[in-house]
Amino acid sequence: MRSVCILVALFAGACCLPVISSSGGCVYPPRWESFLAERMRTKMTASGTETTMAVMGNMYADYNAKKAAIHFTIYQEAPYQVSAIADWEASAIFAFYPDTGRCVRSALSGSMVEQGVPPNASHLSSFRWGHGHNAVTVDQWKSTVNYEKPWPSRVELFQMVTTDECVPVVEQGTNHVPGAEVAFDVSFANFNTTITNPLAFNPPDYCADAPVVDTPGPLVQGLMMRFMFTSS
Repeated sequence: MRSVCILVALFAGACCLPVISSSGGCVYPPRWESFLAERMRTKMTASGTETTMAVMGNMYADYNAKKAAIHFTIYQEAPYQVSAIADWEASAIFAFYPDTGRCVRSALSGSMVEQGVPPNASHLSSFRWGHGHNAVTVDQWKSTVNYEKPWPSRVELFQMVTTDECVPVVEQGTNHVPGAEVAFDVSFANFNTTITNPLAFNPPDYCADAPVVDTPGPLVQGLMMRFMFTSS
């Protein structure tokens, strides 16, 4: 049922892609795009009920233009599509659903949050990822990240990034939110330091008259929280 999807997405979104800001150390490139695949397992604290959800699609970030976007497919029961485009210059975020043609617009405040390995992370190891001439050297880091918004959460985070350019390879860990624990595993692929999709940051035509709402909703807030909310 879609109500179950939204409930799980609310909690899973709190952990979904939980990379935090970094003022020093390893910082992701200033402009990038990547295919992303994530599997989340949500366990409700009171009942012990477990639900699995998968997310696949493309993520885009351009710190020069102050824009970020996601174009994802959610796999839980019947798959459905969700997209969001955040524009800090325009102080607006569009959330839209290509399957239904629904679109909403919300005000966007603050600054676009920088991505990377947090300065308080502990370095665990360095090793080669892949084989032969195609292998890259990666660093593995561990940290604990706390969020107050969009809901209180504590993330036990493991990150694997390339040593030379701080390109994300894997993010995994557990997010503790009120009433649930969410285990997540994210893989990045086809990473580019340019934006090859010219439409990545363009809302569809049906967003032209999108109604203005207070928030884009818990699902989009969760999926976009890495860009929208700072952590400690």
